[in-house]
Amino acid sequence: MSEQKHTFCRVCEPSCALIAEVSDGELISLKPDREHPVTKGFACHKGLATLGLHKDPDRLNYPQKKVGEAFERISWDEAGRDIAARLADIKVRYGNDAVASYAGNPLAFNALAGPAIGSFLIKNEIRLNFSSGTQDCTNKFAGSEAIFGSSTIHPVPDIAHTEFLLIFGSNPRVSHMSFIFIADPMKALREAKHRGASIRFVDPRKNESVKGVGGDLWQSHVVHGQWRAPA
Repeated sequence: MSEQKHTFCRVCEPSCALIAEVSDGELISLKPDREHPVTKGFACHKGLATLGLHKDPDRLNYPQKKVGEAFERISWDEAGRDIAARLADIKVRYGNDAVASYAGNPLAFNALAGPAIGSFLIKNEIRLNFSSGTQDCTNKFAGSEAIFGSSTIHPVPDIAHTEFLLIFGSNPRVSHMSFIFIADPMKALREAKHRGASIRFVDPRKNESVKGVGGDLWQSHVVHGQWRAPA
């Protein structure tokens, strides 16, 4: 007999509320929690695809080592020893700064990964560390700290009273808007467009949110550092 459990998505910081259907300890389905007071029934495709990712036949569940043109399964101990030996060799040949780390979502929201990775970096004297935050989030942290006094405070965008909205490199139809609090960004944009607000997207690629908002929206394209409006 299946039962429903309240949970949330751990892929990124909005932590969209979900309802999980569980039977005999196995996840059967996921759906948005429409009664949640914060996310109000919204969840982007990443969280809802959790079951598909978990059961994907291409999911990597154990270490593999490339032998010739194929990959062979090895033990975790063997993988750890091999990686450690290769890292040590690189550092001997080229110095400690030849090794850097990169972390992204959902690893950043893994409660066990943070301390483990930190210990690994310190022990191996790796000082060059990068993340998805250095690409698209650091400016928001700096802005929140300058305005609100803390980088962890997410601003609430007043889209309901905005007359002109200029959106740089954000695609809320594909991914929930990061480090600002808004339950359903596409709904808010559609409502703003319906009441007459002007919405402009600036993106180097075709932005699916333009079509999702509806109406005759304008999107500029950045080409070699210059703006170009579509014909």
